[in-house]
Amino acid sequence: HLAWNFTMSSLQAALGLAQLERIDELMEKRRKNAGYYTEGLKELEEYLDDIRSCRFDCFFETRDALMKFGEKAVPPLIDLLGHFNEQVRLLASDILLNIHAIAFNPLVEAMLHNPSMIIRTMVAFTLMGFDNPKIHEVFWKAYENKDWDVISQLSWYFISQGREDTVDTLIQILEKIDSERLAYDFCQCGNQKLHEASVKWAQKHGRRKWLDRQLQAGKPKWGESPFAYPWFKLKT
Repeated sequence: HLAWNFTMSSLQAALGLAQLERIDELMEKRRKNAGYYTEGLKELEEYLDDIRSCRFDCFFETRDALMKFGEKAVPPLIDLLGHFNEQVRLLASDILLNIHAIAFNPLVEAMLHNPSMIIRTMVAFTLMGFDNPKIHEVFWKAYENKDWDVISQLSWYFISQGREDTVDTLIQILEKIDSERLAYDFCQCGNQKLHEASVKWAQKHGRRKWLDRQLQAGKPKWGESPFAYPWFKLKT
């Protein structure tokens, strides 16, 4: 089964060790934020608990209730994008898509500045569902920031853009993050250099036969608009 690969690279491990020196400061900020949410958003808790409990049967009720809270509902939903349970993350992402009108700007801020790698990548995953004219500017800002984890999550977008000046960076990200999903995407995208990089990765990891067996259906092609694919046809 395809799944998330959050294995840290050496660079990420070094950054994590550096952040440990600030652990007391960061934990105190988290406690203050938690206190703020608990006190100011008490009425939200029952609906947030439905998300934490993966109550898919209450999805529409929860979504409609959270919309009534307006912008107050967005920060705790973004926090849930970093939950340890993948199903909770996906449910929070789906609800944020359904309240896109009020969620877009906070999501952009989170993708560019949130210290949690999991939250940033989940926000990028969520933003791929937004049909917003500003989305291109936002994704290229992440590219300029050299946030490898976010760019990796947005690989389909950058493949669809077909810009030759991004090829070397995308290959560099594959080498740094060591992602099977990226190798799969690159192998089938129609760009020769990315294809060769994916084959090199597969040979290095003993995955060449696996790579050759992968189906090509539903994957973006180099230079084709992402909006040609159904998974990009979401909110307007």
